[in-house]
Amino acid sequence: DLMDLLQLPCLFSKDSPVTQFALKLVAYPIFALTLYVVLLISKLIKKPLDAINLFNLNGMILFVMFISLTLAVLLPFQCQRNPNGSLSMSTNPGLVCFESEDHITLTALAAIGTVAYPISILAWVSWVTLQYPARMASNDGVRAMRGYRFLFGRFKADRHYFGVLFLARNGLVASIPIMLVRFPSVQTLVMGCVLLAGLALQARMWPWKTEASNITDI
Repeated sequence: DLMDLLQLPCLFSKDSPVTQFALKLVAYPIFALTLYVVLLISKLIKKPLDAINLFNLNGMILFVMFISLTLAVLLPFQCQRNPNGSLSMSTNPGLVCFESEDHITLTALAAIGTVAYPISILAWVSWVTLQYPARMASNDGVRAMRGYRFLFGRFKADRHYFGVLFLARNGLVASIPIMLVRFPSVQTLVMGCVLLAGLALQARMWPWKTEASNITDI
């Protein structure tokens, strides 16, 4: 992935799984901080960028990368059974799950990452979606629409909540390989059911504003 490509762990004296995972966890905060610094610099040089556009760019990145973020933070929980009965990480067989010091640290970081990324993102999007009808009916409606264009701008007005369903489906798609790693046949069946359910929901609701987007999503 991008972190491995950049070889950021080489900046440290020890190339450990914990270091690599920690760097993956802070990749998004670094990106968000970079956007904020760019905004501040634009104001200092008297050529201010539109903060709402940057906010939408940040939201779009989270929306598009939701599966990758969820899968990345859950990887320490993806453990497979060895012939000797022990469990080891699928992505790093040298780490014994829930016994080695490194894996215990990874599990703690993964728990923090799970709350910080998939749970927080989905909770935030759900709360904003619940507030959407009331905010649109208020004097703040136009500003709210601009501020959350990445979430509501691509869907029909009566399907504004589809973003939550879209993220929930993507969260399940990312979680199934982790939860059912030791049951590949069940994993395939459950994944197929989730994808088919999502397809049926998409075909029934036809939520995207453009016909091309609806057809492409199917």
